[in-house]
Amino acid sequence: MNKYRMEITLNSPVCIAQKRGIGNVIETLDYIPGSTIRGALAMLYLQKKGEYNDNEKIWELKEKKQKEQFNAVFNSDNARFGNCYPEEAKVIPYTATSCKYFSGFRKDPHDPAETHCVFDTLIPLAEHELIGKKQSSGKIEEKFENCQSKMDEQPCGAIMDRFSGYYKQTDSTLFERINLSKRLIARTAIMDSLGTAFPGRLYTIEALNEKDEKGVRQKFSGCLETDETTFKTLKEILENNTLRIGSAKSRALGEISLQLGTPSPLDERWLIREVAERLKDMNSNMQKYVSQRYSQGQTDANTDIQNFKSRYFFSVTLHSDAILRDEILRFKSALEIQDLIDSQPNLTPQQQNLLKKFQILRAWLSAHVVSGWNTALKLPKEDEVAISKGSVFLFVTKPCETFADTEVQPLADILKQVEESGIGERKNEGFGNIRICDEFHWKVHIK
Repeated sequence: MNKYRMEITLNSPVCIAQKRGIGNVIETLDYIPGSTIRGALAMLYLQKKGEYNDNEKIWELKEKKQKEQFNAVFNSDNARFGNCYPEEAKVIPYTATSCKYFSGFRKDPHDPAETHCVFDTLIPLAEHELIGKKQSSGKIEEKFENCQSKMDEQPCGAIMDRFSGYYKQTDSTLFERINLSKRLIARTAIMDSLGTAFPGRLYTIEALNEKDEKGVRQKFSGCLETDETTFKTLKEILENNTLRIGSAKSRALGEISLQLGTPSPLDERWLIREVAERLKDMNSNMQKYVSQRYSQGQTDANTDIQNFKSRYFFSVTLHSDAILRDEILRFKSALEIQDLIDSQPNLTPQQQNLLKKFQILRAWLSAHVVSGWNTALKLPKEDEVAISKGSVFLFVTKPCETFADTEVQPLADILKQVEESGIGERKNEGFGNIRICDEFHWKVHIK
């Protein structure tokens, strides 16, 4: 499949309901899900090429050719509609931490005094699991637990808290957090009999503003993976049309413009698939961290440190929510090696055995319920449990397994397949998008 760029511009406030509301506040997601884009395009297709059935109150396609085309585009794996995140940003992994009271990325990488910044804890906590727990202190480096910034000549000392949201990298060492503009809109229910406000039925909608604080239209971008024929079909139905998505579409909310095109050079940084290089660089940085943390003599003598250096690692970072089930179809709240194997049914026994050399070492994750609305059937979708985007899973070779240098490239080839195809269910709706050995964990330690 080819990769195409999706760019969404908000023309009015947009509310993508986070869940079926409890109380009188409808909260919005801070991104545009792939399932929402797919559903809006499917409805536009039906309105342009179908007929409205007054008896059933639904849109229908009459011609066989149109039905086949519709199923090929929207009811198959021919097209994967990725999530659209603000301003070409990426999801900040759950491993990121920052000062609880002065959080944020550093603004000047050349200023050694600027320590209110963001640290990634994946490598330090991997070392802590395999070495630090067995040492006399049993602690990780203090900078990953408490802020070391000097305030009035005294250490800040605040707890290093989880740092979430979206980020983009402005150059090789500088990062920027993306802040979205939102608003609250008050509404009241209407009495069907009188067409007037219903007493006591006031509710509030949280919505993404169409413009940010500077008056610039808010934009979201993502990736569409499909073949050339499907791409041409989508371009055709989008021509001279805007879309409406989310809640309260009949009340002037949810109008967007969607542009489809080939990826720009700016997008190459999140479309490239150099898994082998990332795999080697991440393991090299983990070895370097341990060597710097412990003295040379201690490194040579300590068995735990030598065991750490003899093992091989890789991480899986979720760039979108993932829906996983076990062998008896129960929803899972964590990723396992078997899930990576199941995502590639064509793996040989040798390739499966190579992945089975690894086990989970540590996970940073959360899970939540995914709900939705099927516009065609006018029914709610079945609730499903998803592992949240930003979750991170670190895998390491088992203590009894040996991992040779000659196995690095075969492992990278397998992981590249997994990364390109995604994991879990509903991948054509934007779920299951992952990145192996994400650079955020190891490329720049102080951000």
